[in-house]
Amino acid sequence: MTELLGKNIDEYQMIDVIRETDYSILYKGFQSSLNRYVIIKVLKPSSSRDSSMVQSFIQQGTLAAQLNHPNILTVLDSGQSEGIAYQVSPYVEKGVLSDHISEFVEPTQALSLFRGITDGLDYIHSQGYVHGNLKSSNIFLDERNNPLLADFGILQSSGESLSPYLAPEQVQGGIIDRRADIYAMGVLLFEVLIGEPPPAGMIVSPRSRRNDLTEAIEKVILKAVAQNPDQRFQNAREFQYALNLAVQQPASPPTSIPSSAPYAGVSQSVHVEQSKGTNWLAIIMGILLLGVICLGAVFFIPKLLGEKDTAVIETQFPIEETVVRPTRERPTKPPEQPTEPPQVQPTDLPQVQPTDLPPIEEPPNDGIDIKEIIGNLCSSIGLAFGAIAYVSVISFRKRKKESAL
Repeated sequence: MTELLGKNIDEYQMIDVIRETDYSILYKGFQSSLNRYVIIKVLKPSSSRDSSMVQSFIQQGTLAAQLNHPNILTVLDSGQSEGIAYQVSPYVEKGVLSDHISEFVEPTQALSLFRGITDGLDYIHSQGYVHGNLKSSNIFLDERNNPLLADFGILQSSGESLSPYLAPEQVQGGIIDRRADIYAMGVLLFEVLIGEPPPAGMIVSPRSRRNDLTEAIEKVILKAVAQNPDQRFQNAREFQYALNLAVQQPASPPTSIPSSAPYAGVSQSVHVEQSKGTNWLAIIMGILLLGVICLGAVFFIPKLLGEKDTAVIETQFPIEETVVRPTRERPTKPPEQPTEPPQVQPTDLPQVQPTDLPPIEEPPNDGIDIKEIIGNLCSSIGLAFGAIAYVSVISFRKRKKESAL
């Protein structure tokens, strides 16, 4: 079919060959009416002789023209001219993914690529269709490395070489649904990370080819290419979600979690060690002992202080008694005969006025009341005891409720 080079199909001029597949050839063409470059895909003569292939090719063009998504290569035109079936799409300068596999070898780069592929597939499935022919040579890349899905709807035909992207049900002629595209996604991820697809019909460990891959990424690939469709991811979103988790998971568990670690946006099972039980018996005994001390201080200290204060006042400040004794003159000579003692009249005693007594001095007052201080101290201790008891009861109820949960 290279003989078409330099010729026209309808209004499109073939100016260069882009690539050749098993059943078609892609040309770089020029549409003079709109002054633009285009991609023109035509069936090979061998495929054109297969009526089922021609019919599938025409259906694919009709279907692609109805789909509008940023990750799907649009079909601008399709038809047949002089027995040649063709399709016309916008020209993509960068080419197909198979020519740029090495640019996505890192898992983070592959993750960015597969987000676009997943979005395109999810849109196709939501419209009730299956791609059926997903592989690296059918995915174009624009100037910003956004993937553009193309060539969907053309299934493997008998007599052609077996493709590693075909799910077992496709090879065996079984029922085809969107899980066949999930199988192709797993093979494509293998190819992007390893550099080549696995052997057709075989399941190989990706880590046996590249030991720096994590087990999580390997599990995503192996689940996607499961022989039983029921054991694969059931849609493109499930595949993408698992790949997000696998790429964000470190190769080996870190010894400590850095404070600046990004939120993975993922629900994970976290085991939280429960703190050791509190010795409530010791706390309660201490509180009771404190209460007994406070009560003893309240009842006995004021009494002791009261008796001591009275004794101190009486000892330090005694009241002197003034005894007034009558005075008599001593006789100069003994009386000759006994005489009766003279009678002392009240008027003869010296009169003592109240003002003559020494004043009773009041005990010094230095402004400190011992009883009041002790009373305030005991009240404070009692309030503290009540607060501690209240907090202990609240804490005990809270811990009991948490343990029940």
